[in-house]
Amino acid sequence: MTSSGSVTHWIQLLQAGEDAAAIQKGEVKAESAKEQLELAELCRMYKRHYTAAVTFYAGAFADPKAGKDLEKPWRYQAASCAARAAAGQGKDAVPLDDPACLRLRRQALAWLQADLVLYEKATQSDDFAKDANDMIAALFNLGRWQQDPDLASVREDKQLERLPTEEQQAWRKLWRSGGHAQEGASLLPRKHTPGHPDRPEARGDA
Repeated sequence: MTSSGSVTHWIQLLQAGEDAAAIQKGEVKAESAKEQLELAELCRMYKRHYTAAVTFYAGAFADPKAGKDLEKPWRYQAASCAARAAAGQGKDAVPLDDPACLRLRRQALAWLQADLVLYEKATQSDDFAKDANDMIAALFNLGRWQQDPDLASVREDKQLERLPTEEQQAWRKLWRSGGHAQEGASLLPRKHTPGHPDRPEARGDA
């Protein structure tokens, strides 16, 4: 099943509640990042097939452009699915050994770290008129990081304590960095208000 038409056919079947097993058997294929993302979102939102969603997201991200739109947080969603799959959640969940769970959590961490780089870049921009949408998206998504129950298994202290020490440290560093970026982003409305001392023209940079 490799044509765009066949992907549309599978999406229609899955939306109707049919042939969900096709995903688990690897029978649903896609040629483009767009198709991969469509299937990933279908698995995540409507089928709760988090393991399958991770596979489709990863396929989509083979295209470097696929994860860089902050207004469409694909990597954030992918990381949530990976964390949930590692925690044994989802309708397509199967018993996983420790190495398999570790691989999923590492993938989730890598995706969130990649997004954090973009968030930090967005919040440090001095061109609010040009980058306003990215700044707002960064602030919104960073806020979600701290509360999203989908990420609880890799964020909450009781859950982190179950992980290897090195992995705990990596996750705690991510959450701290995200919190710092969020604090900086929360100043955006004031920072980019005319007359604010941090605006470029006020500093004499314009």
